Amino acid sequence: MVLVLTTEPVAPTTISSALVSTPMNTSSNGQTVRAISYGIPDGDIIYEIVANMKRSNQPKNFICTADDMYFVFIEEKKHTEILALYDPMTGEHVHYVKLSYPAYKEITLMVTIPKQPYLIGLIDSEKGIVMNVRDKKVHLTLPKWGGQISSNGRYGLYAPTCVFDIMAFFTPTNEHVIYYHKGKRTIRVFRAKDGPQLVDMKCPAKVRQGTATNDGRILVVGYEDGAIQAFLIVDRSDESMVDYLRSWRIHQLQSTVEPERQETAERQLE
Repeated sequence: MVLVLTTEPVAPTTISSALVSTPMNTSSNGQTVRAISYGIPDGDIIYEIVANMKRSNQPKNFICTADDMYFVFIEEKKHTEILALYDPMTGEHVHYVKLSYPAYKEITLMVTIPKQPYLIGLIDSEKGIVMNVRDKKVHLTLPKWGGQISSNGRYGLYAPTCVFDIMAFFTPTNEHVIYYHKGKRTIRVFRAKDGPQLVDMKCPAKVRQGTATNDGRILVVGYEDGAIQAFLIVDRSDESMVDYLRSWRIHQLQSTVEPERQETAERQLE
């Protein structure tokens, strides 16, 4: 099954008035969100969900909870934002969750809480709220949490931004934290368990995206000029890294030597 989310602006509606010479716009500055589920491999439509959302909210404001228990996105009802919960397999509506907790601010991001099928993270400009969508209650309030969370759900990140944007995330193994500063154009790697910095590297261009391989040993970086680089994450405290580097160097040597041997053999045959 593949879930496709699209958005389109709401067409404004106008009314005429005898006292007003120009038409009046009665619709809010919003957008229509359409979620369509397709079956694989035949491509048949399983279900379709249509809802309204504020234009300021981005299509990324939808998630599936851990274990695919609920499909959640922000919907607008009577000029109030609420969480709409659906069954991700059938598209059946489950219930709504009102966002009426203290100090509520507009949600900028929603995140899945790993290994917690009923919990999600609601991120605004000041804090992060861990919400129990089954019981419709706030489970935890985390000041300044930006939504980054380790794959085991035990640790979160707070990486403040002042003037320049930053990018910070855990590697899939949760052993290291990657931090990129857009103004300085530097990538830093920290050991997660005790916090020391392992590397501070200057980037040749602005970074558009970064990710780590599943084994947490290689960092792949994409730049705005189209270039892609891969870096080995070397942690001297990890004894297995020494063996990994040796095997990696042997592999690199073989990949270099073998083509040269084949080329030499072909020349001798000629």
